[in-house]
Amino acid sequence: MIFRQNPRGRPMAAGAALVVALLAGWCLPGSLAWAGDPIRRLAPDSATDAGRASLPSQDAEPARAAGVSQPSRTLNQRAAGPDLWVSDVSGVARWGRVDGITAYSVGTTVCNAGDQPAMWQLNTNEHPVVAQHLYRLKDGRFEQIGMSWVAHAFFALNGWLCYEDCVPGGGSELAPHCSDGHSANLNGLQANLGPRWQVNAYTGYFMYPWSAPAYPATIGRRLQVRDADLHPPDNAGALYFIEGHYVSADEAAVGNHYDNATYRQVQVDWEEVHPTTYHITEVPGEVAAPGRPAVLAWGDLDPAVTTTYLDVPSDGRFYLAYKVTDLGGGEYRYEYALYNMNSDRAGRSFAVPVPVGVNVSTTGFHDIAYHSGNPYDDDDWSSELAGDVLSWESPAGGTKGNAVRWGTTYNFRFDADAPPSAVDATVVLLKSGTPASVTLPTLGPVPLTGADCNTNGIDDALDIFVGTSADCDRTAIPDECEIDGGTSLDCSGNGVPDHCEPDCNTNAQPDDCDILGGTSLDCDANGTPDECAEDCNENGTPDACDIATAVSDDCDTNGIPDECSLVSGAATDCNSNGTLDVCDLTIGGSFDCNRNALPDECDIAAGTSTDCNSNAIPDSCDISGTTSDDCNVNDVPDDCESAADCNGNTLPDICDIYAGTSRDCNANTVPDECDISGATSTDCNVNQTPDDCDIAAGTATDCNTNAFPDVCDLAGATSQDCNTNATPDECETAADCNTNGVRDICDVAVGTSADCNGNEVPDECESAADCNANLARDICDIAAGTSADCNANAIPDECDLTSGTSLDCNTNGTPDECERDCNHNDVPDDCDIAGATSPDFNVNGIPDECETGAPTMSEWGLIIMALLFLNAGTLVIYRQQPLVAGASKGLWPVPVGLPLDGRILVKVLAAGLGIALVALIATGCVSGSLTLADTVGTLLSLPLAAYLVHVWIMLRDRSNL
Repeated sequence: MIFRQNPRGRPMAAGAALVVALLAGWCLPGSLAWAGDPIRRLAPDSATDAGRASLPSQDAEPARAAGVSQPSRTLNQRAAGPDLWVSDVSGVARWGRVDGITAYSVGTTVCNAGDQPAMWQLNTNEHPVVAQHLYRLKDGRFEQIGMSWVAHAFFALNGWLCYEDCVPGGGSELAPHCSDGHSANLNGLQANLGPRWQVNAYTGYFMYPWSAPAYPATIGRRLQVRDADLHPPDNAGALYFIEGHYVSADEAAVGNHYDNATYRQVQVDWEEVHPTTYHITEVPGEVAAPGRPAVLAWGDLDPAVTTTYLDVPSDGRFYLAYKVTDLGGGEYRYEYALYNMNSDRAGRSFAVPVPVGVNVSTTGFHDIAYHSGNPYDDDDWSSELAGDVLSWESPAGGTKGNAVRWGTTYNFRFDADAPPSAVDATVVLLKSGTPASVTLPTLGPVPLTGADCNTNGIDDALDIFVGTSADCDRTAIPDECEIDGGTSLDCSGNGVPDHCEPDCNTNAQPDDCDILGGTSLDCDANGTPDECAEDCNENGTPDACDIATAVSDDCDTNGIPDECSLVSGAATDCNSNGTLDVCDLTIGGSFDCNRNALPDECDIAAGTSTDCNSNAIPDSCDISGTTSDDCNVNDVPDDCESAADCNGNTLPDICDIYAGTSRDCNANTVPDECDISGATSTDCNVNQTPDDCDIAAGTATDCNTNAFPDVCDLAGATSQDCNTNATPDECETAADCNTNGVRDICDVAVGTSADCNGNEVPDECESAADCNANLARDICDIAAGTSADCNANAIPDECDLTSGTSLDCNTNGTPDECERDCNHNDVPDDCDIAGATSPDFNVNGIPDECETGAPTMSEWGLIIMALLFLNAGTLVIYRQQPLVAGASKGLWPVPVGLPLDGRILVKVLAAGLGIALVALIATGCVSGSLTLADTVGTLLSLPLAAYLVHVWIMLRDRSNL
């Protein structure tokens, strides 16, 4: 399963992420995600040295050829350790288009063909990543045209899409022979696509948490393809192929990481009304090629293409696919596709020998563009013909240069006027190490020499190129000429030089000659000497012959004697009947009803399955196969449980209860009606529910815990209820304060004792005080309301006052402590006012210090004094002003006296009066009341303020003279 992570590698909230990706029908096949096991990080070390310098042979590829269906779901042999292989790529999601580039994503299914689980750890670097690619075959050229970042896996589904014997484990690992599927939508979630440049595809190590630049909207990080590479009118006849490629550290450590890429042919659908909208869909009838990288599709479809591969020591694998086309007129076209499957060291140059005298023209190069903030250089490689070598080289140095990195295919091409011959192409590696370069066998131009050793009228080089002669040792001399000339022997006379024939026993004699000459035996006539054949039981006879002659059984027809399968642990015989379990199941000797790859009798014997009825069928199968019923769905056959039918309705009681036709409220597996009728339970209130259930459910009370509802205790007279409150007397207080042998509550209830204050205590047991001598107890006076008790001291207020316990300063009959005291001085407010301790200018019965609002008289006094000082200062300043020209205009006499202009002052006073009225109204609204100080203060300050304004007007007019 693919988990969406943020750019720093931390899982998204779930809420979000997991929410986004896991919508059923959109992400399926897929799964939920959760944080799993403790973090364990892998160290970035070098994994097992593959060390295989493979010979050029397409037969050496994984035995899953293109064009065949997915592996059948059978019990296949398992590889040692975890072994992921991509069983299918299907479904392509289109995400949108930006600036002539469209983004896609591809669905993938991966299987674990190994015998150990593959790690699928969330929040660590111990989980696989998957890359997605797109290729195009056009005009005989096979080129990569699309590439994505890598999606991070997080939860293993453990399904049965590849094999039938998957035994699922937890989501933090993919169990042997189990599958995990990812939809195209899930593989296209941008937040979960991490950088390729932080992945070592050979060791499977990648940085965690990973980090990367923010992704561009719509197309960022996804599988990007240029419109020009898809537009149908410009790509007539082109074929397209999608590829899914997994990288995983734990399988890389055991060398099982060479079958992790799979391709499928697809097609481009075009909407002419939307000429830039291209949909990639599967081709009807075409299936995936499991375990085969897309570069092999070229050779799968074109027999003129040869593919070779080579494993760099202590590093990954390169493939080289090539084709030479005769253009006529002595011209030949050479086409090469170099694919880096998982080499971390990558390739920075590619060279082909070209002898002096050969004319080269129209060289070409094609690579795949990195994107979305990838730090690598993207400049095209330059080509150069120097001496006898034609080479292409990355223009940028250092590890950031443009290179053939893992999961990419680069193309090199040229035309030459010489036919092909066997040569070695050289790839110089980008990262330092040993060796610095590697070579792969291929074809290159070699001038015609005129030699015709077999005198067939065709130049030897042409003989070899067109296939009329073989050249097994790549000497450019036809094999028949080497044999005829005696430079090579051919002991079997088959036309193949002996040194090119297999020699499994390394005795310098071809195997077929060993067999023909009797030096070696070949019991199964397969052309391989017996001493070279597998002999797992070491009896001196090849396994195939042991099986063919019935010396050994091979019930599962896997070519391995059964006894060897048992010894190696590759197969089991749990019932010790001499037949492999897998054969017991396939030939019908045993059954496996629960499909767990073990015979039923072994499941039962081991206790992994129960067989309660001893019919040799696991109980789960009895139930699922309807051999037994399980009416209560408890996974136990009904015939193994009680068959009791207490109510006689022909259904076992357990079925009555499960189906709801009977209740079992006390969960004793007996229907309630049978509990009641059989006296196992009582039903005193006749409500068809056992009393213990009524009590347990709270529908009935049992205060005395005698297992009978209280109502039944009372109805049956096993309990009394003297006060008729539906509670047995024994559950209430047993007080008998007057010691008359009757509970107080009963004394009160039947009237034997009075209870004037209703506290269920007989009056005779309480205080008999009668402080007011009215022949009624004080508590009764207070309870009846004939006396007040404002301070709640159980003494009538009038007695508090007469005894001096309380004071009554205002002689209103209410103790002072019960009156309002806003200033908390222990004197009632009205007494404070009456005694002049507190003023009450607005005569509202509230001391002024307890009110808020406009200033008090003292505050207004401060305001008036401030205004007087301001006025005096103004006059002093005014009198010091020199008489200016124009003073003689009659505004006032000289020398200057008190400034006064009656007309101005009257107008200002009138205006001020209006303003004062508005201010008083506003003050009353804000404070909620007006005090005497408010009115007096306003009237005192008004004329002073008016006079100041009138002086200011006179000064202004004087300055304008």
